[in-house]
Amino acid sequence: MVFTILLAILITTSSFQVFNYEYQVGLGLLGVDQIHREHSKAYYIDITPSEVNRSIDDLIEDVRTFSERYKYNIAITTSEDDYSNQENGYFYFISGNESNLLSHIIVKEGRLKESFFINDDWVISNNHLKKPSYLIDYLDNRFYDFDSTYKDSISIYPLSKIEEYYPSSGIQTLVTIFVDEYSTQIQETIFDYFQVYNYMNGPSGFFVSELGQMNNVSVDRELQPATVVAVISVLMLMVLTVLKNGKEIGIRYLQGQSTIQIIKKLFLKDIIGLSILFAFTIFCTAFVITDSYGTLLFMFLVKLIPFVLIYVFSILGCLFVTYFLVVKRTSNEILKSSMSIVPIYMLTLILKALSIIILLIPIFTRIQSIEYKQGHINSLTENPMVLNSKRIAYASKSPVDKDYKDYEKALFELVSQNDIAYANHDAYDFYLTVLKHDQYKNIELAMDGYVPPSVHINNAYLDYISITDETNRMLNPKMLSKDKNYILVSKERVNTYYNYLEPYMSNYEILYIQPNSTYVSANRTIAIPAGTIDDPIYFVDNVYSRGIDNFTVSLLYNGETNSLTNILERMDQEYDASYKVVKSRDIYELSIFEIKNDYLVCLQSIGLYFLILLIINYTSIKIYVDGYSKKIAIRYLNGTNYYNRYAMLINGSVFSTIAAFTYLLYQASGDKAIAAVLLGIFVVTLILEWITIKASIKKYESTEVSTILKGDD
Repeated sequence: MVFTILLAILITTSSFQVFNYEYQVGLGLLGVDQIHREHSKAYYIDITPSEVNRSIDDLIEDVRTFSERYKYNIAITTSEDDYSNQENGYFYFISGNESNLLSHIIVKEGRLKESFFINDDWVISNNHLKKPSYLIDYLDNRFYDFDSTYKDSISIYPLSKIEEYYPSSGIQTLVTIFVDEYSTQIQETIFDYFQVYNYMNGPSGFFVSELGQMNNVSVDRELQPATVVAVISVLMLMVLTVLKNGKEIGIRYLQGQSTIQIIKKLFLKDIIGLSILFAFTIFCTAFVITDSYGTLLFMFLVKLIPFVLIYVFSILGCLFVTYFLVVKRTSNEILKSSMSIVPIYMLTLILKALSIIILLIPIFTRIQSIEYKQGHINSLTENPMVLNSKRIAYASKSPVDKDYKDYEKALFELVSQNDIAYANHDAYDFYLTVLKHDQYKNIELAMDGYVPPSVHINNAYLDYISITDETNRMLNPKMLSKDKNYILVSKERVNTYYNYLEPYMSNYEILYIQPNSTYVSANRTIAIPAGTIDDPIYFVDNVYSRGIDNFTVSLLYNGETNSLTNILERMDQEYDASYKVVKSRDIYELSIFEIKNDYLVCLQSIGLYFLILLIINYTSIKIYVDGYSKKIAIRYLNGTNYYNRYAMLINGSVFSTIAAFTYLLYQASGDKAIAAVLLGIFVVTLILEWITIKASIKKYESTEVSTILKGDD
């Protein structure tokens, strides 16, 4: 009973995380598929009107005309990244049957939901500054990634209000078109109609995609393997229950009772009771852990129904299999309970080893995620100047071959003149991502004139970077001459980038960076000018370009607002570059929030692991002592020492544990953090196994051995 309750709680909480994450992906990233629930299919187009010298008003008019002409419902999504202004954030404008939003909102003013959409004066948001505003009903407001930063920034409006509420600085826009069925003809119609926004001459920009492609997100919080093993552990409990009643089953069978009579008499009460308890515990747990009490809660409970059915049918299936295994023995075997227990015991040990592996492998990625995010948090904590800065991402609107070199030179001069700390150029990073799309799989790209991603950095800010010379001797960045310029490049890339670097070699000294340098990845070249910085802007790494015909520069800034404004206007006017701004502290807080969730999932996984391990250990011990009861009693009577009485039990349990952890440690080789966690869990596992074995055997010998010796077996 206790195991059933714990299992129901763990399954509900793990499923709760999955449901929350999937709901957040649907609403937080797309903002449409959860809203237009009657439409299961949609196409989306990623559009930036300014790339083709068109305004957002042009796009709005084109979208409205398309909707009226082809009778499709439409949703438009955009965002502003300056979260210092609470009026900004994510904006969703929707058309069609808005009543589908009723399951997602909370109306606290006593207004009937049915009258909610009579007038177009509504706003759905968790931002109290939006008036009139109605809260979005999330299943658990505390869970979402955007809870700490973005939750209050999401707002949903009727499409009729788009001219009024569309943000002035909104740049990139997601247009979603809802259809009844996917078809090549519809996709081509959409592509042809919006062809006017196809700015890109290269392969990375304009295409019409199915919504399902964007929904294909890896749900790393999902604990499906753990759930599977949890169900298996319940089956083991049922096996144990049948074996425990094996003698009585055999006697009733020999007395001529039917299978139905035996099951009804011995197991029906347990099956019904455990099933009701399991379902009731799931229902109560869902109410306790959720903040929603409306349609969304009902949707979550519906998602849990399969687990109840799996539980019930698994118990029934396991019951019948084990039952027929028992009754097929001869009457002599039944009465003497002499059936060989070795195969069943070996099976439990194999299951135990597999369970350990299945349950602990998901922790690998979680620990790696924590390590990565914690390193980022530590670097920001140690550098308040960076933590309190703003990040500005630029995207050029002009072709690379026209303005890129001039633009790069200008940014380089800004570094030298102490206006910025370092500038990052990612002109061709799209090779790593976009070309996987089927629509462009046959396109061949010419590498002539290749410009590698590069970072221009002021030597006053080299503390983040590990630098070596040709002999791999580590260099102190502060000892580099301020009267010289340097190019830093990974040794792995120096030959690849030689043609690009050659023009610089007369004025720069070549040094080398380590692949894991903070803020600078291994495939970057770095040009370092001399000088110091008083009012720095940081151009940071890992910002992807929008395609082959433009480039992206990203920066962090912590100077005066007027100085920032002047630089932004200058770069926009002189180099035709659009930009977005976001505070570094928002990213910092988001990382902290995600780490807390990572720790929570790790603890949950470890807790589930120990619970299931306890079930398996208890089952295997019970199977062993029941199968070898007389031998154990005789050894006990003869004074055989403790270890020899239970050698197979102890050796089998320890061996299966060591085998599983050996495999896990081999897989984790090279990651000290994961290896340390596994070793800690391994030690605790052995201790708990020994305690479980010791306690179970002590109880068995104090209550059962005397009965066996009296001949009651």
